Amino acid sequence: MTALPEEEKAVRQQDMQMLHRIRSRLIGNRTQLGNQIRGLLAEYGIIVPLHLHQLRGKLVELTSEPHLQLTSVAQELFRSLFIQLYSIMSGLLRWNSASSRLPERRSLSKDCTGEGVGLVTATAVAAAIADGKAFRNGPQLAAYHEQFLIREMKFAGHKSYR
Repeated sequence: MTALPEEEKAVRQQDMQMLHRIRSRLIGNRTQLGNQIRGLLAEYGIIVPLHLHQLRGKLVELTSEPHLQLTSVAQELFRSLFIQLYSIMSGLLRWNSASSRLPERRSLSKDCTGEGVGLVTATAVAAAIADGKAFRNGPQLAAYHEQFLIREMKFAGHKSYR
């Protein structure tokens, strides 16, 4: 089975695929920025756990009033990084809002009751496949997934692709 050409995809599928690509980029940016902030704080001797909500809370605490371990310049820079982090998180909220308006998401939300397949996965598969009728059965769809989608994830740098 060969990859389905882009022109066969419906415009709505392109919308879904674009939303997923934007979401993936935003999540990567959020992770990168959070890790950078954590590393910079560690250089000042301030250790923050990995959870994003704990990092946000610590940044608010460190930038809202003078801190013994941080200079005013460092506080201003961390405030700027916090604003960037907040902007990325706002983008993810906008993504959720935009994706909830897609008609496919509403119909898929009724069908997604299987274990391990959530709404994000279901809409990603629906966006990647022009027409499910092009596959004779489930194993053929799985082979397509293995051959093309997993390979794309490897090239995109995903660490957990199998």
